[in-house]
Amino acid sequence: MILPLDADRVGGTIVNLSANKLYVGPFRNVASTKGFLLAPNGGQLVLDYRDDFLLVGLEWYCIASKANSRVYTQELIASS
Repeated sequence: MILPLDADRVGGTIVNLSANKLYVGPFRNVASTKGFLLAPNGGQLVLDYRDDFLLVGLEWYCIASKANSRVYTQELIASS
């Protein structure tokens, strides 16, 4: 899991920092044929509640094409 389930999340960013392909999705069985491709060396996915609605708060999973893949994540959580 790369982003945990959080109903208060209003935004998020996932960036592929490695030279490998990375696939992400809001489901456990992410694969190269099922998920969003984040290209090597900077491919990114940006989530925003105004565009993506409930997808932002779901659990996000990832799989890489090779081991030792580095990933940067950032979450924006609404305050009460």
